[in-house]
Amino acid sequence: MFPKVNQNIFIDIVEREQSCRSIIADITEKEIMISSPSDSNVIGELVAGTPLRISFVTNDNQYRFGTEVLGVKKDAILLYRLKKPCEQEIIKIQRREDFRVSASIPVTLNGQDCTSINISSGGILLSCSPQAELPTEEIFTGTFMLPAINKVISKIDFDAQVIRTSPSEDGQRQTVALKFVHLGQSDQMKILQYCFEKQRQMRLKQR
Repeated sequence: MFPKVNQNIFIDIVEREQSCRSIIADITEKEIMISSPSDSNVIGELVAGTPLRISFVTNDNQYRFGTEVLGVKKDAILLYRLKKPCEQEIIKIQRREDFRVSASIPVTLNGQDCTSINISSGGILLSCSPQAELPTEEIFTGTFMLPAINKVISKIDFDAQVIRTSPSEDGQRQTVALKFVHLGQSDQMKILQYCFEKQRQMRLKQR
């Protein structure tokens, strides 16, 4: 399962322990062309031989493969030439809906103040006041400020459906599981990038 042309991808620059985003520009028999990383924290060109880990999402599944920079191609824009992996070297990681990370983020839902417990590009789990009226299957509007990725804080507006509610163990709060039903593609990619970065940070702490 190869990524498609014009698809967003996420890149781990192994030697720098940095993450960034890019877009697939072209795929040939032996190479994958990507645009220059869009993140301002990636300084300078990626030289030939730089090892990379590429992650992408297709049909609600996350995939990953290792590659290296072969060089650059000067087109209308600068493109990086990557070694194309064999299809069996592309590993399926998990469903996007399940790719969630722990995160404590203030969230306003239906005008009420809540705090996230975890988040994915498919939904969010909240801790809310027990007095908050959030019936199952109802759709509510919410907003939150996604913490800084590459020094940029993003405001995320969404509509989400309540999947389930349950009281917390101490009875002081209620847990509310939400599924995003309307979320801009750009915001979805920002959340996915946030999840990738959080996962990368956790891996580094475990080393």
